Amino acid sequence: MPSNSMPNARSRAAPSDSSCRTMVSVAGAPAACCILLSSLMVILQFLVVAAAFAVIDAIWLKTMNPFYRGQIGELLAERPNLGYAVVFYVTYIAGIVFFACVPRSTASARSCGWSGSALPGRRAR
Repeated sequence: MPSNSMPNARSRAAPSDSSCRTMVSVAGAPAACCILLSSLMVILQFLVVAAAFAVIDAIWLKTMNPFYRGQIGELLAERPNLGYAVVFYVTYIAGIVFFACVPRSTASARSCGWSGSALPGRRAR
């Protein structure tokens, strides 16, 4: 067999011995890597949705405050209860991520993200 055949061909820059090459074998790394990337993706989606929601909600509450005070002022508390607000917003944003973002990123093109939504009967068509 000639020395320039493809299976035995070596670049002139490559060393002749294998002392500088390291073989790494990691068992189970692809599954762990996918789980980690999936978890990081969900966290990133949560943070992006939370940032967008915070900006939109801050603008809405700032501009509509006079209207709310004029229409339902007697029902509003003097100071908002931030504990309830945090629980509501975290739950609401988690719902957006669970029902809209996660199914969209993991579903096949045919299901179009309806797998985790509140309308699973739409997939039956």
